[in-house]
Amino acid sequence: MLLALRFDLGKDEELAAAFAAATENGAQALGIEDYGIDLGRPADFLLMPVETLGEAVVARPLRQVYRGGELIASGARLLSSRL
Repeated sequence: MLLALRFDLGKDEELAAAFAAATENGAQALGIEDYGIDLGRPADFLLMPVETLGEAVVARPLRQVYRGGELIASGARLLSSRL
C-alpha cells in the first residue's frame, strides 16, 4: 500500500509490480531461500477477503496473519506473540 501511495501506482500491472517488490523481491534481497508456497516451506502468510490487488490496496481490509501455520493476528488484534 505504501509503495502504491508513494509512487502513485494505480494500474493493475503497477500494483502487481509493487506487490512483487514487497514480497518475492524483498525475500530475495534478504537472502530468504525458502520463500513461497510449496511443500515443506514455512506456512507464513496472510489472508484478505479481496478479489484483486487493487482492492487490497484501496480497501485495506482486515486480515488474518499466520506464522508457522498458526493464526497469530485477526481483525487488527494480535492473538499470539514471540515476545
